[in-house]
Amino acid sequence: MQGATRLVPIQLPVDGERLQSAIHTFSQASLAGVYYAPFPINAHNFSDIPEETDAWFAQLGNFLSQSTTLTDQGQPQHACPCFGLLYELIEQMERGEEIVFAEEVGSWRIPGDEKVYLRAYIRALADTATPEAFTEAAIALLRRESYASFIHTVYATAIRVVNTQQKAQLKAAITRHQIKIKP
Repeated sequence: MQGATRLVPIQLPVDGERLQSAIHTFSQASLAGVYYAPFPINAHNFSDIPEETDAWFAQLGNFLSQSTTLTDQGQPQHACPCFGLLYELIEQMERGEEIVFAEEVGSWRIPGDEKVYLRAYIRALADTATPEAFTEAAIALLRRESYASFIHTVYATAIRVVNTQQKAQLKAAITRHQIKIKP
């Protein structure tokens, strides 16, 4: 088809303060059980997913995408707290907190490309965090991702974007915590 043009989605600017406020409200609602809709599971409905669970994952993906846009817009000072709140919620959900309900829940339900989100978060951290704060956040991500398949992505991104002091702190912490980063 000659002459066809490819449509490129327009990425609208994200207001960092407004997004951070919205994520904070989402986090509070999540922890208060607004998205938790349990039902008696049986052999006929075990694969059913409540609308509230679908809505939570959709909103989480939207917020992760917007936080990534903040990093891309050069606003890591706003992206970091946004990502921090979201990844704290993800960790709580994966630990079994009553945030969403389904027979099986996990970060694999997050829409979008989590590798992209993780790279943006790590870039924002590297741009704004002290070596100690960067290391604390990176170690938490590495521990979480050691159970998923993104540990190598997290580590490679971190090593590529950090400054000398952050790199030294991170490598020392990896050794101290005995985190396996090589396949």
